[in-house]
Amino acid sequence: PAFFQLVHHPIIASANLANMLVSGGQNNLKASQARLSANQAADDVQTYFEEDWTIENQYHTMLDGKWDHMMDQTHVGYYYWQQPMANTAPPVARISAKKQALGGVMRISPENTLGAWPGDMPN
Repeated sequence: PAFFQLVHHPIIASANLANMLVSGGQNNLKASQARLSANQAADDVQTYFEEDWTIENQYHTMLDGKWDHMMDQTHVGYYYWQQPMANTAPPVARISAKKQALGGVMRISPENTLGAWPGDMPN
C-alpha cells in the first residue's frame, strides 16, 4: 500500500491527467483545421476522464476503504483559482464525418502551424 500511495498512484494519476489535457488540446487544434482525427482525440479525452475516476476509486478502496475520500477534491476542470464543484473533462469538438468540409476533401496542414489550406478557419 505504501508504494501505491507514494509512488504508483501519483505517477499514473498525473500521467492520465496529462494525457487527457494533451488530447483535449489536440482535439481543439484538429477541429479548428476540420480534420476528422479530431473525433479520435475527443474519444481519447472521454476515455482518460473515465480512467481518472477508476484511478481515484482504486485509492479509496484499498485497505478496506481506510483512505476513502482521500482523493475526493476536484482536480480536473480548473479555469480559475477557485475549486470547481465537480470534475469536468476538457471541452472537445467533433467533426461530421458524413458532410464534407467547406474546404474540400483534401486539406493541407503544414507541420508546426495551426492553419490548414484551403480553409475558412481562424488559424
